[in-house]
Amino acid sequence: MISGFFNKKIEFQVVGPVDGKPVMLDDTCYSVSCRSIDEAEFIIELLNSEEAKILLESMIFWTNKRPITAELLKQLHIGKLAAYLGRANEYEQFVNQRNVA
Repeated sequence: MISGFFNKKIEFQVVGPVDGKPVMLDDTCYSVSCRSIDEAEFIIELLNSEEAKILLESMIFWTNKRPITAELLKQLHIGKLAAYLGRANEYEQFVNQRNVA
C-alpha cells in the first residue's frame, strides 16, 4: 500500500488483517493484492528498493495535489524490476503460485 495523497516520500508498506479482519483502504491509497505475507514482503522489498525509488522520483511532481497516481504506478513493472535487481527467479515462483490456484 502507498498513499497517493498524504505521503511526500516514496514508502510502500505491507497492510494485513487487524485482529483477523480485513483492512479497508480509502481512495487515497493504492494497493497490490498478495496471496501470502512472503509475497507481500517480496514485493515491498522490490518497490522500496533504491532503483524503484529513483525511477518513481523521476516521474513524480510533488507539487501536484495527488503526486502519486495509479497511472504513475502502472509504469513500474514489478517483473522487470525483479529481473533488474537479479530476483527474477523469486518473482517467477510467486507468479507460478498464482497461476496454479
